[in-house]
Amino acid sequence: MSPLDPLDIHRCAQALCAGLDLDKPAVLLVSSALPGEGKSLVSDLLARALLAQTGREILLLAAGPGQAPAAAVGAIETLMTGGEWRADWCAGTGGPRVCRLGHGASFGSGQWFRRPAVGRLLAECRQRAGVTLIDGPVLTQCGALVPASDRVLLVVDARRTPATRVRQALQQTGLGGPRLAGVYLNRQREPSAGWMEA
Repeated sequence: MSPLDPLDIHRCAQALCAGLDLDKPAVLLVSSALPGEGKSLVSDLLARALLAQTGREILLLAAGPGQAPAAAVGAIETLMTGGEWRADWCAGTGGPRVCRLGHGASFGSGQWFRRPAVGRLLAECRQRAGVTLIDGPVLTQCGALVPASDRVLLVVDARRTPATRVRQALQQTGLGGPRLAGVYLNRQREPSAGWMEA
């Protein structure tokens, strides 16, 4: 089975939404313990799966260090500083869709630790979309995104990332309990139910 099997992505989207009242806007964060785990690809596929499952507008925030293709560049910092939503960021007709918002080249990861600014950004996103999916930086650089998100999914490269690194990241951020939706083992060849015990 492919690690990015559409059925796996569909199940992952269901798990992220489990227990959420989707009549209210939700914020979902996708992160990883290390860079290069595949979270941007997983985020993109999850956004499409969430659109199909919920039938609601999806905002995909490219919050990691790179810039996502086809994202409204600079939208994130505009909203974090109290700027106005621009209609061209999510233009189009024909019902719900996935809209991608990005940040500019000068945006630093330290911005995610500015709780009031993150709060402004996510409040605006909650007004605009049924689900906001954040393709975040590595977990230890997510700052205020972690407590502001309804659910967090960790993407882990099962071939190269030891479980100890994931546990360290979880401990450093205090993430656990019901907000941790789970771990998506990317690039796994065989089912590995005991991976976290390794």
